[in-house]
Amino acid sequence: MEDIEIIDIMEDENETSEKKRWEKKYHKTWDKDIDENENDQLLSEQIRRNKRRKKQMQQQQDGKIRRGMSRNLIVIIDASENVVKGNIVPSRLDVMTKGVEGFIKNFFDQNPISQLGLMITRSEIAETLTELNGNPNRHLSVLKSIQADGQPSLQNSLTIAAGTLSTVPKYCTREILIVYSSLITVDSGNIENTIKLIKKNNIRCSIIGFDAEVFILKKIATATDGTYTVATNNNHFCELLTEHSPPPPSSKTEYIEATLINMGFPEKQPLDYVSLCNCHQELKRGGYLCPKCNSKWCDLPVDCRICGLQLVLSPHLARSYHHLFSIPMFIEIPAINNNNDYDNNITENCYSCCSILLSSESSYKCSDCQNLFCYDCDIYIHEHLHNCPGCLSL
Repeated sequence: MEDIEIIDIMEDENETSEKKRWEKKYHKTWDKDIDENENDQLLSEQIRRNKRRKKQMQQQQDGKIRRGMSRNLIVIIDASENVVKGNIVPSRLDVMTKGVEGFIKNFFDQNPISQLGLMITRSEIAETLTELNGNPNRHLSVLKSIQADGQPSLQNSLTIAAGTLSTVPKYCTREILIVYSSLITVDSGNIENTIKLIKKNNIRCSIIGFDAEVFILKKIATATDGTYTVATNNNHFCELLTEHSPPPPSSKTEYIEATLINMGFPEKQPLDYVSLCNCHQELKRGGYLCPKCNSKWCDLPVDCRICGLQLVLSPHLARSYHHLFSIPMFIEIPAINNNNDYDNNITENCYSCCSILLSSESSYKCSDCQNLFCYDCDIYIHEHLHNCPGCLSL
């Protein structure tokens, strides 16, 4: 009997030691996949869809809101030594630069007549990488050369950005977007005075952080009618950046002067004709000629350095108006009703991508053309295309 009791005690100790192995289960989760229940994945995906659609409906319910078509945005990137931390693979710097790269492309796609500038803060100073301009290639070329060093300085970054935006015309919006990875800031003066300077110049400051919420960052965003969010992973960070691509609604305290703007629609030069361009100071084929001074430019939109005329194309203005006159939200058809209960004219295929609409997933119907769309096409139509394919085909 004693031997049996000893064996039972040893078995209990082994069972206890095995139960404690859960502490090492999620060690370095990026090295191995975590087993998840299929139902949990479907539930989380449905929650994500509901949140995204709820945000779209909220924007539709805001009614007639004022948005700035000509935006001037300065993106400040934290390039301190904290961005080399490995808690986000491969590193925070790589995630930040890739995220900002995608944001720049999306920003100019939705705001073609706007301007953007890049700054970094490191070694307790702020450095300007690119001035305000409407050429995305200039910004993308300097992102890969960012090197991390020292500690950041919020005050120096905001002071330089405010000085640049203070010269922007009153009919343009003035915005600052900070991608901040540190929990500290090393400033030589009182940052409260800098916040007052930003508010005085009607500059909106929004911040995307990592790690945890910082009081001074939240205070800056709240005082300037901006937003402050904290990214939890790579995908969440890209989603937060995407939210800043459309022009934000004008706040009650923000004053944007309504005025007429002189714009030029240049003619495209034939490729067989070689001439000197003003943007590269090189002999190149093709390009666009300013209708006022006949100077040549390779890419549009651009502000002519000779006569100061803003040169654009008609599609640029058309894409800018999409945010002012958005298409109505599609009617959501629950999955349980996505059968043959509707008109026979409505097929079970998505009108846009022709994919099969499964009965276990919700579909979305346009109230005008009565066509059905899947979730992905619904998001693409409202966030990028800004036109219903079914209504255009009528």
